[in-house]
Amino acid sequence: MRAAVIINKSAGTASNGKDITEQLNRLLCACRVESEIFLIEAREIKKQIEALIPKGFDTVVIAGGDGTLSSGASVLAGTDIPMGIIPLGTLNHFARDLGIPLEIENSVKLIAKGRPRKVDIGEVNGNIFINNSSVGLYPRAVKFRDKHIERLGAGKWLAMIMASLSVFTRFPLFNIRLETDEKIITRRTPFVFIGNNEYKLDLFNLGKRETLQGGKLSLYTAHIMGRWSLLKIAFLALINRLDQTENFDLQFVENIRLETRKRKVAVSLDGEVIHLAPPLHYKIRPLGLNVILPEKDQEPK
Repeated sequence: MRAAVIINKSAGTASNGKDITEQLNRLLCACRVESEIFLIEAREIKKQIEALIPKGFDTVVIAGGDGTLSSGASVLAGTDIPMGIIPLGTLNHFARDLGIPLEIENSVKLIAKGRPRKVDIGEVNGNIFINNSSVGLYPRAVKFRDKHIERLGAGKWLAMIMASLSVFTRFPLFNIRLETDEKIITRRTPFVFIGNNEYKLDLFNLGKRETLQGGKLSLYTAHIMGRWSLLKIAFLALINRLDQTENFDLQFVENIRLETRKRKVAVSLDGEVIHLAPPLHYKIRPLGLNVILPEKDQEPK
């Protein structure tokens, strides 16, 4: 196997670029994988992969967190080139849900011995996401978080807590019109969440998915008109009773059209925020990405 390995030098566990490069080179050689390793900035990942595609690599390995994997998927989607995954992020939702080992040594062994299989991805206005997308509270919180990191030098988790408090205090609402395969919803809401396949809704499985081959988007629309309703949802999450709340509309659909009067909408894609002009056209791309997965399961988790 001949592999190109892309390492996000800013990923959570890649802070020492020389060490992680040497470690991966050693592990890949031990697994008899011929590799070229590239340690690059996150903003250069897409450009680098685009340049590598014509060079005939058997696989492109992405080493980083969910945002890094999402960048890689946006280039590799629709091609026959399988994506190998080495999880180096903080949460690694995509890798976890696919049953990919989180230990570096075992994830490298999987790349050498695993099997390419196709999984679903989501898309909004031409932009790919592997986990989820949202509008409303979360993109605002991410923007505040980045400001706290830049201005105060706060750590990522502390900055996110501070940002969440800021957003909660302001509690912005916006008017939307959602058109799906099933119905049309008009609502004033603090947020809309769109997932690639179905997400679990209890505290200890929050963010987990049983499959990434279901061919559906999960659409969670909040109809919360005050802060206390949001606190109620947080409490139900704490006691694993989110399924009992009436504050969500849930649909499983293939296409979504989101309209709002705003000229630009802040949209989160796998934790990164971009700005798009509405309407937002969401769709599922069934089996749109080839990923190296464990041999033992014929279907990824």
